[in-house]
Amino acid sequence: DERVALDLLSLESPRHRVGRVDRLAGSQEAIRRLDADVLCMQEVESYEALIQFRDRYLAGMGYDHVVSIDAGDPRGIECSVLSRFPLSDPKVWRDLPLGKEPDQIGNRANANAGKPLVMKRSPLRVTVEVPAEHVARLRKAELPGAPAAEAKPYRLTLFVVHHKSGRDFGFQREREAGVVVGLVQDLLKSDPEANVAVLGDFNAQLSEKPMAVYREAGMVSVFADRSARDAATTSHSSGRTIDHILLGANARAEFIPASRFVLGTIDRPEGADWRTTPPPPGYASDHYPVAIDLWPHDKPVEPAAPARPAPADRPATRGAAPGK
Repeated sequence: DERVALDLLSLESPRHRVGRVDRLAGSQEAIRRLDADVLCMQEVESYEALIQFRDRYLAGMGYDHVVSIDAGDPRGIECSVLSRFPLSDPKVWRDLPLGKEPDQIGNRANANAGKPLVMKRSPLRVTVEVPAEHVARLRKAELPGAPAAEAKPYRLTLFVVHHKSGRDFGFQREREAGVVVGLVQDLLKSDPEANVAVLGDFNAQLSEKPMAVYREAGMVSVFADRSARDAATTSHSSGRTIDHILLGANARAEFIPASRFVLGTIDRPEGADWRTTPPPPGYASDHYPVAIDLWPHDKPVEPAAPARPAPADRPATRGAAPGK
């Protein structure tokens, strides 16, 4: 199969761990089940830690290309990409401005009111390049007799995000979404044909305001046509869908809808509180991997369908706080 599998996996920061289950072994199991060509991750400790994890747990999987850049997060975590294909032009933006701190956060007075607010978890931008020979094999299988000379490298630019958590920080997630949209638009101004995906832990469901910012900018969820009450799209142990893969118009032309899924992984029992309940053996994270396949050659862009409001989201069904 010459398609490109693009998968999203959110790990769990050591500072949020309860119990002593080996989460690395659980993460290995999930990653090997996915067998992704490109794996986008959040809450990674460092480039060095990721290399150690790859070499110890993922040997033989072909992840020769690795990007993980310290973006200055106070928790010491960052976004990362493991890939079987070459990666280029990696970039993060430290302390992107988000305007001023509000007077209140939820029902509480904000001690930092009026001070500059910055984005502490920068998106990671990186471009995946699928070599022409891989594209040629696909074209030969899909279009027998197609000239090999027509095959060109396929490029997909990823913006891997990890938005602010907390039920009272929707205002910040909305501002962060606006900043990321601005970065995507800057790229498309310089390269209107760029294939773009924004993916990661958004800490927001599709009906919430931060996701509307992306939707209005033409970034569409791969599950946009599915009911928000469809349990098959749940990506977090709270019963919510807060991890997303959003595609721009160019990349949507190569998306294979039948390929999308959320991988179920071992989790605490329903109703358990993640703060106090030790996880079971084989546990990897409170987030579940989201996966899609793409055809790695540029196809004609279809006219955009009229935007429609996102359906109502599912309420949380477990004793978990909003994602980290």
